Amino acid sequence: MFNAAQMALFEGGGKLNLRPYDTGDAPGGADGPIQMAMSSQAQLAIGPVFGSQVTGAVRSAGVPVISFSNDRSVAGNGVYIMGLLPHQQVERVVQYAASQGLKRFADLIPSNAFGESVLESMNIALGQTGGT
Repeated sequence: MFNAAQMALFEGGGKLNLRPYDTGDAPGGADGPIQMAMSSQAQLAIGPVFGSQVTGAVRSAGVPVISFSNDRSVAGNGVYIMGLLPHQQVERVVQYAASQGLKRFADLIPSNAFGESVLESMNIALGQTGGT
């Protein structure tokens, strides 16, 4: 992602100032980096990657935050998500499988809020394609 951002920077004619900060992989790992970014007068934060890192410190940064998460529960209050949402992924897979003549599906999902979201999306997609 950093390489892609650097390419955009160089093609932008030098109008951007890109400063990477490593958020790590622990929940809340973005708190320190977001504070460092704000102290350097950042006007936009791109990241964090994981929804669990969208904390109160990130939300109160005072600038728009674009997270690469696919967890729509972290969106709002200045946080925007850019990841593919589970319902989008499920819908595409079921539509493709149905176009190949498949009609019976099985779900292997976690027993949590994410799994419930995937199951709901699967049921909707099956209803649209006539699958079971």
